[in-house]
Amino acid sequence: MVSKITIGKVETQYVTSVTVKSSFKEMADTATIVLPREYRSAKIAGRTDSFERKNIKDLMKVGDEVTIQLGYDDQLKTVFKGYVKRITADIPLQIECEDEMFKLRRSGSFTESFKSIKLLDLLHKIAPGYQYEVIDNMNLGAFIIENSTAFEVLEALRKDYLLHSSFQGKKLIVGFPTDLKPQTDHIFHIDYMRSADNLKFVAKEDMKLQIKAISNNRDGTKEVVTVGDSGGSVRTLNFANKSKKELEDLAKKQLQTLNFDGYQGSFDSIGTPFVIVGDAVIIKDENYPNSQRDGKYLVEGVERAFDDSTGYKQTITLSRKL
Repeated sequence: MVSKITIGKVETQYVTSVTVKSSFKEMADTATIVLPREYRSAKIAGRTDSFERKNIKDLMKVGDEVTIQLGYDDQLKTVFKGYVKRITADIPLQIECEDEMFKLRRSGSFTESFKSIKLLDLLHKIAPGYQYEVIDNMNLGAFIIENSTAFEVLEALRKDYLLHSSFQGKKLIVGFPTDLKPQTDHIFHIDYMRSADNLKFVAKEDMKLQIKAISNNRDGTKEVVTVGDSGGSVRTLNFANKSKKELEDLAKKQLQTLNFDGYQGSFDSIGTPFVIVGDAVIIKDENYPNSQRDGKYLVEGVERAFDDSTGYKQTITLSRKL
């Protein structure tokens, strides 16, 4: 196991632990770095130095850039890039970090209204200076921003349109998670997983599910659409100012992510192969050769844990079957 952590002008290869969390159900990737109680050596501004008799908070501060690299045998992978969000007063020292969303949380507030605007045009308005990847440059129709930061606008897009926003480096990606097309596949065999205790195979017919989509309109009317199996458990989605056709499309997209024959849940592996959110994992089970249990799934979330006592592992959470 190897690591390289850069926080502002401090660079070190020694940490007590690192945890990195990423999910397309969350707006931001986060990381927590725990530094050793006794920290005698690190690179500070490019020179090897000691932390002894130094206040660590004089060397790093909220807003400093953070890069976390982890791996094996000097094969490092960048698992997180972002900023220091909080430095605790605890011993050992904990440094809480957030990706580029840290900047958008602290952007100036906007107040503006649009009779009609497309998604990409809105992103240029609220978050200029970034690269953008828009999976579906949909017309948002009438759109009002009232004293909101860029982060709060993206949160409204998630709540009202089911549009998820995330960063890859400095690229802002916005779209429906159901439209994600994986670029990389990884194969995992159940018998060789570090743990498959939280992975469960579910048959579609055993999981009756309904999606109810509700639109509360400005004129006081309400539109309701229901899709899925009658008599099943109901998930309710709330929107504003949607037509019946738009509601039906949104409800069907959500149902697609939840109702299928296949595995649900998460599993643990070692830190390799390096899996990121939006990749695909192919699960094979030698106990059921050539069966429907073999399948390909979109990766919803990855949590990495790096610790000298327990090793380097990644917990991979599955989304829909591909």
